[in-house]
Amino acid sequence: MQLDDLKSTWEKEVTMKEGTIDFDSIRKQVNKLDRSAKATWAIELFACTGVIIVLSAVWLTWLTTKELHPLFHLGMLAMIVSCFFVSWKIISGRKVTTNDDWTLSAKLNTQIEKREKEIKLLKSVAYWYLSPLFIAILLSSYGGYVQRTGSYIPDTDTWVYWTLCLALHIGIYFLNQHSAKTKVQPVLDQLYALRRELER
Repeated sequence: MQLDDLKSTWEKEVTMKEGTIDFDSIRKQVNKLDRSAKATWAIELFACTGVIIVLSAVWLTWLTTKELHPLFHLGMLAMIVSCFFVSWKIISGRKVTTNDDWTLSAKLNTQIEKREKEIKLLKSVAYWYLSPLFIAILLSSYGGYVQRTGSYIPDTDTWVYWTLCLALHIGIYFLNQHSAKTKVQPVLDQLYALRRELER
């Protein structure tokens, strides 16, 4: 951006700030949502990392001490791979590409991109988060069951466990949809309104 363009943009932003829009209120909402999102995704990444480390250590230890069933190997591999995939999706899905050129409009576009990516992740959580982990849980628990019992027919406890896991995943899905609709989308709508005002 040239200096003359930058000066013109700043003048528009100063004029806009002197208007009726409550910048402080919107900024506080955005900052609060930003901190909450960072904390939530950081916990998810920490959990995935922990699962990968623990399962890898257990798997390698048992490889040297026990004769493991192929289904158990498949289940452990599925869980580790799914955790890697979820971690990659969180990191890549939240990466911002908007450049900051010292203007309010650039910062606004950065926040809009963040919120748009947040909504996209929340709305598609069934595809990139719940489905891979649920399949991995099924495979790992079934492989563990076969390893322990030698039977290929799941017992009642295993079916109950799978049902509870499915119910939990469904609950997580709807919780994410609710969060996208009631927490992120209203803030994004305010940011869109600010950008329209700035572009006038």
